[in-house]
Amino acid sequence: MKLLMLFMLISSTLLHAAEYAESTVEMALKKVSEHVYYVQGAAGIATDNEGFISNATAVVTDDGVIIIDALGSPSLAAKFLSLLREVTDKPISKVIVTHYHADHIYGLQLFKDLGAEVIGPVGYQDYLDSPVAEERLEERRFSLSPWVNDETRLVRPDRVITVDEKFSFGGVDFAIHLHGQAHSDGDLSLLVKDDAVLISGDIIFEGRVPFTGGSDTARWLKVLNNLDT
Repeated sequence: MKLLMLFMLISSTLLHAAEYAESTVEMALKKVSEHVYYVQGAAGIATDNEGFISNATAVVTDDGVIIIDALGSPSLAAKFLSLLREVTDKPISKVIVTHYHADHIYGLQLFKDLGAEVIGPVGYQDYLDSPVAEERLEERRFSLSPWVNDETRLVRPDRVITVDEKFSFGGVDFAIHLHGQAHSDGDLSLLVKDDAVLISGDIIFEGRVPFTGGSDTARWLKVLNNLDT
């Protein structure tokens, strides 16, 4: 029975992945700690690498996988998922969005279609309610076709984070920190307490020039100074 369930899960994953144009970028899954894995986006502009300019993280627990950020297209999300399936057969239970920028949210539909709960900061909900969201998606459909196309859709959160919160899932303890306006109009980070791993979204950039369009740089600096408190 367990083998049958695993086959059905893999078949479902492959079925969803087959719906999207195949990504040709190099992507490697790296293990950070006992529960945490991630892929690292490439340096450069989105049109140079199919939109693979951000990181995505997976926390593998006893009860399922929590994804943090969904990458910049369904195709990239499908590639990330195929790498995850090499290390776990656990279902994708939740996707936590650190902020609303395109390179973090356009892969959401793959995980949503697999039944994952989508969680995001209040700024993400506000962005989806603005005309800029559709305008940005149209631009990406043009510049990143076929990986972002007419079938790519914006996914609304099932739950909006409005205050800091702590929770446990699958035997792992987490803490969500809501930063408000910093890099974007609404940022959050996730602490995997058991592993002492902070998933910072775009609050922290390492070896790259940060995107500051729409940022509150003064508040961003304050957030950085308070990350260890």
